[in-house]
Amino acid sequence: MNVHSLINQIEGDWLVQTTTYYLNTYKVKSNNQKITCQQISRNSQQARLLINTVNNSNIPLETYLLEYIFGATGKRLYFCFLYNKSLRKGHIVKYINNNRAIEQYVFFIDYKNNVHIKSKYKNVQILEYLYFVSDNFKTVKSIINKNNQCVAICFSSKIKMN
Repeated sequence: MNVHSLINQIEGDWLVQTTTYYLNTYKVKSNNQKITCQQISRNSQQARLLINTVNNSNIPLETYLLEYIFGATGKRLYFCFLYNKSLRKGHIVKYINNNRAIEQYVFFIDYKNNVHIKSKYKNVQILEYLYFVSDNFKTVKSIINKNNQCVAICFSSKIKMN
């Protein structure tokens, strides 16, 4: 899998079911939602602003911009994917509407249908494993560690609706 095919597989309307198990409180949280993911034209003003903000290096990077729209709330998040092909490693920067970066991730394209994402904020580390089972179905396993202790495990299934 290359980053271009990854972006193509992420795009679309998705029905997402997520279950999170909190190990320290023995609680379970489930959530269903519809999410639309679409590429943003690189020529748009917002795209140029995001790319210039994030890619300030002289290293040639493949750059992709995605907009996520959450069905029930209409909330929008923007993700800028920057990929270094020679290292098989990339960065994802998550933005909210005012072009403020709120999270950053590192991702690796491991295998033909597997992507590994890491993020860290203060003492919380999240490891995500995305498995693209087919063009219309993917699963995600997330492990959330706080102070080097596993505090939650999350499983998601995503079914493409279009």
